Amino acid sequence: DTLVHLLKGNIGTGLLALPYASKEAGYILGPLGLLFLGLIATHCMVVLLESANTLCKRNGIQTLDYAETMQFAMRDRGAHKIVGKISKVTVNTFLIITQFGFCSVYFVFIGKNLQQVMSQTYCIEWSIKAWIAIIILPIILFSWIRNLDNLAPLSTLANMCLIVGLAVILYDEIYQLVTNGSSAVPVASGKVNSFDTIQSLALFFGTAIFSFEGIGVVLPLENKMKIPAHAKRVVYTGMLTVTILYSSFGLIGYLAYGDDIQASITLNLCGRDAGTAILFLLTKLLFAYSVFSSFLVQFYVPMDFLEPYVYQIVRMNYLVYKYPRHHEAIKTAIQLTFRTILVLVTASLALSIPDLDDLITLIGAFSSSALALIFPPTIELLTFWRDPNRRWLRVLPRPFWIIKDFAIISLGIIGFLVGASASFYNIVGYFEKKAASGDICEDDVYQTACHLV
Repeated sequence: DTLVHLLKGNIGTGLLALPYASKEAGYILGPLGLLFLGLIATHCMVVLLESANTLCKRNGIQTLDYAETMQFAMRDRGAHKIVGKISKVTVNTFLIITQFGFCSVYFVFIGKNLQQVMSQTYCIEWSIKAWIAIIILPIILFSWIRNLDNLAPLSTLANMCLIVGLAVILYDEIYQLVTNGSSAVPVASGKVNSFDTIQSLALFFGTAIFSFEGIGVVLPLENKMKIPAHAKRVVYTGMLTVTILYSSFGLIGYLAYGDDIQASITLNLCGRDAGTAILFLLTKLLFAYSVFSSFLVQFYVPMDFLEPYVYQIVRMNYLVYKYPRHHEAIKTAIQLTFRTILVLVTASLALSIPDLDDLITLIGAFSSSALALIFPPTIELLTFWRDPNRRWLRVLPRPFWIIKDFAIISLGIIGFLVGASASFYNIVGYFEKKAASGDICEDDVYQTACHLV
C-alpha cells in the first residue's frame, strides 16, 4: 500500500508535461536530465528519512513531519528556539505554496482540456480564462466536503481514469512514431532537437522538478507503515519506477509529436477519424476529471495546517463561549468561507498566468526545488555534521558527503534562481505581447490543429 501511495504522490499532471520538458532540453539532455534529477530526488528522500529517524531517536520522539525534522535539526546544532520555529514555518510555507501552486496548475489544465474539447466538438471558441471561471463554482462546492474519506470513491475512479488515459496516450504515441512523416498524421512535424538554449534548459529544470512532487508524502507514509524500517526500500523501488517512467514517457512523447508538443501531452491527441476523435475527446475528459479529483485531495493538505490558525485569528474559543448554541454553525461558516477564499486565490493565480508551461515552470523552480533539493541536504548536514557513527563514513570520508550535500544545495539554488527568472521572463513577455496587441484582458481562443472527420 505504501508503494502505491508513493507512486500516486509522484505521478500527476507533471508527468503529462514531461514531453514538453524534453522539447525544452532536447531529446538527448531531456531524458538524461530526468534520470539525473530523479536519482538526486530519490537520494534526498532517503536522506530525509534517515535524518528524521536519527532525530527521533536522539530526542525520544516517535514521529516527525518534514517541517519538524528541519526544526529539530536546527535545535540539535544549538540554534535558538526562535530560529528552529522560523525554519519550521519556512518549510511549511514552501509546502503550502507548492500545494496551492499545484491547485492553480490544475485549474489551467482542466480549463485547457475543456477548451479544446468544446472547440473541437461544438465549435465553442471561448478563451481559457472563461473556462477557468466556469469551473470555479463546482470546485468551491466540492472543497466544502470536510471529511476526506468521502472523497475515497472519487479518488479511486480518478486513478482508473488516469491509467486509461495514459494507455490511450501510449497508443497514439506508437501510432505517431510508426507513421511519422506520413500525410495522414495531422500534428507531428517530426522535427526534434538534440539540444536547445540555456534558457530552455532552465525551463526544463522547473518542469522536471515540478514532476518529482512526492517528497512531502515520504515521512507521513513511513509513519503509517507497519514496518517503518522498510521505508527506504519502498522509496528506492517506487522512485526508480517513477524515474524510468518519467524519462521514457518524456522522450517518447517528444519523439512522437516533435516540436508541436504542447505543455500537456493531452492537447496533442487529435482524431484521425470519427472513432479516434471520440476516443481522444473522452480521454481528455477523463484526465480533466482525474485532475479535478486530485485538486480536492491536494487542497486538503494545506487546509489541515491553516485552519487552526484561522480559528485563532477569529477567536473561535471566544465565539464558542459567547454563542454556545450556535458554535457548530459558526465553525462551519468560518471553515467554508476560508476554503472559498483560498479556492478563489488559486483560481486568481491561474487566471493571471493561464499559460500551462509557464505556470508549471514557475511553481517547480520556486517551491519544488527548495523542498526536493535544498532542504533535505541541509537537514542532513545539520543532523550528521559531527556524528562519528554516520553510516557513510564507513565507506566514504566525511568531506565527500559534505561536498555532495553542498553540491545538491547549489544545484537547487541555481535551479531556483535561473528557473524562476526564465519563467518570469516568459510571463512578462506574455503580458507585453498582450499589451502590444491592445488585448490585455482577454486570452486568445484556442486554435485547434485537429480536424474531426
